[in-house]
Amino acid sequence: MKVYLIRHGQSETNLSGKRAGQSDVKLTEQGYKDALEARRKLLGIKFDRVFSSDLSRALETARTALPGVEPEKVSDIREIDVGKIAGHTEAECVEMFGDLWTENYPKHNYAAFGGENIPMLKERVYRFMRFLETIENCENVAVFAHGGSIRSMLCYAFQADIEWNRFHTGNCGVSVLEYKDGYWSVWSFNN
Repeated sequence: MKVYLIRHGQSETNLSGKRAGQSDVKLTEQGYKDALEARRKLLGIKFDRVFSSDLSRALETARTALPGVEPEKVSDIREIDVGKIAGHTEAECVEMFGDLWTENYPKHNYAAFGGENIPMLKERVYRFMRFLETIENCENVAVFAHGGSIRSMLCYAFQADIEWNRFHTGNCGVSVLEYKDGYWSVWSFNN
């Protein structure tokens, strides 16, 4: 089974430089253009199942990229919860939180701000990956998600605790995994 991981198109917070986390922000005009480009990349692939984060930016990307298909909504593949820093820029966070920000942001420890840390995010994303492993009779699956959740899916596929910032997925970047005979392999990344 091939699993296509698609990050959402540009969102309002991507454009403004603010942290979104699990805030339900919308796509920008460019975000819809990104989704149309994803449609072009996915053209000709018949998807047996389509999943999306239940946040609007991922859902709207899925609906635009694969018109006529209503994705199955999955809260486990939401973006990392950034807690009290949602809606703020990095400069605002430095001003608001000072050393607390400086100590925790490089580690993506948003639990310090009432959100999640990386192990918490991976726990719920890995649950979704284990669910995918149980799906039978599927050739192609599409998953519309977020940068943080896609990074976690890649860590799961590699079976490694890879440094978080090693993976960057662009808006509507498509990565392809394959699950076969009990093993994951990475076919492409961020195309």
